[in-house]
Amino acid sequence: MDNQNMYKRNSISNSEDPPMSRLFVIGPKTLTENDYRKHFEEFGSIEEIWMVNDKASGEYKGITYIKYSKTSEAACALEKMNGSALVTGTRRIKVMIAASRDQGAKRDGNEEEKMQRLFIVCPKTMREDDLYEHFQHFGDLDYINIVKDKNTRESKGIAYVKYNRFSDAAKAFEECDRKYKPVFAEPKSSEQNQRRGGEKRDYFGGPSPLLPNPASRSSSFNSFPMDAPGPSGINEGFTKLTVIASPDINQDQLWKLFDIVPGLDYCEIRYQGGHMQPARAIGEIVYASPQWAAHAKDKLHGFEYPPGFRLIVKPVFDGSPMPQDSQEKKKDIMQLAETIAQASSLIQAAGLDPSTILNLKGISDSGGSSVHCSAKLPNPKPFSSIDDECVSRCFIVCTTPISNSVLKDVFCRFGNLIDAYLLPNRNCGYARYSDRQSCEEAIRVLHGAEVNGVRLKVIVAEEPRKRQKLESPW
Repeated sequence: MDNQNMYKRNSISNSEDPPMSRLFVIGPKTLTENDYRKHFEEFGSIEEIWMVNDKASGEYKGITYIKYSKTSEAACALEKMNGSALVTGTRRIKVMIAASRDQGAKRDGNEEEKMQRLFIVCPKTMREDDLYEHFQHFGDLDYINIVKDKNTRESKGIAYVKYNRFSDAAKAFEECDRKYKPVFAEPKSSEQNQRRGGEKRDYFGGPSPLLPNPASRSSSFNSFPMDAPGPSGINEGFTKLTVIASPDINQDQLWKLFDIVPGLDYCEIRYQGGHMQPARAIGEIVYASPQWAAHAKDKLHGFEYPPGFRLIVKPVFDGSPMPQDSQEKKKDIMQLAETIAQASSLIQAAGLDPSTILNLKGISDSGGSSVHCSAKLPNPKPFSSIDDECVSRCFIVCTTPISNSVLKDVFCRFGNLIDAYLLPNRNCGYARYSDRQSCEEAIRVLHGAEVNGVRLKVIVAEEPRKRQKLESPW
């Protein structure tokens, strides 16, 4: 490596100011620096682009670092470019925030929360409503929480401000009043790990079901060094896997799940079914060696994520010829899938929800499982547009997590539903309506009801703009 490239590498790896302004990009090895600059410079001022080359051969490894001058620029690039194809016909790129030097290759289980949550200093006399008034101007807020003394319940003069998007949090970080001294807060899982003495946790913030627990005598997932060449004796002749998963899983979660096995080279997810309520997620996973691909298939096939949804992991033999009858079946299936997709688009264009039509024939778009509710439900009704104003929300608490597709199926039956979902890794969430009467009817019918054996608590959601503090009687 010449002195110029060495200087470039050191300048990028040493630059952590401003925080989270450096992107880590995985893409095709055929891309050039001009390709990256052409597509990424529209989001802001690029300070450096470093394309990582193999030390021995000097060939590009498909890994690129892009350093922006501002955190908000990196945030916008991340949100817009992740999963896109820079050159037609090439595979899609994966974009993440680059780990800091202190962090190294280790990533926290709740990394996304760090990008959306700010830690601020505020006067002890300030209320959450006052903070909301200031911070709402930068984007869609999730919550504001003032930290209080456990005994006196008085403010400690610090608070957390959580946004729904990284770009909104970055804008607030850069543009809010400097008296708040904002910094990006450490993820909750990191704080919990420190208190619990470093308990091993998975990539999704909870105790790891995959990594071995030193306190246990056995584990369903073998431990392995990250630089090992692969499990010996396993080579079934494939490096590509197809994964069938819950429609509630996203590409980032799928990537992190399969990245637990070393050698992950590529991950892409797509969804089948209606746009509003996809039936399932289909993932394409590629490993650098057949040994690790076989190991991933062996260990992750049948694993439940989210709980209650088993992953179906199948090998793809690219090198072996497909029998003629299999080719014909695949062609018929592809034609059928295209027909279904076109029909779903026509149904949505008519202002209807595809699940409504499917349910008329006793078919469910959520994997074939029907919805059973202890309360009498009306027939499904069309969804409101995602752009419609949210007039009223209800807060949902489940005894155990339930899929978002089932929630949407249940809550859309009262009309004017914009969306229904559970918060990530939580057993609570929201249903958003464009009509107050529809929301009130959903609360009346569904509060205390059981859906597929899960009891629901449905109440009016607290509106941040109208929150009122109860005065202490003392």
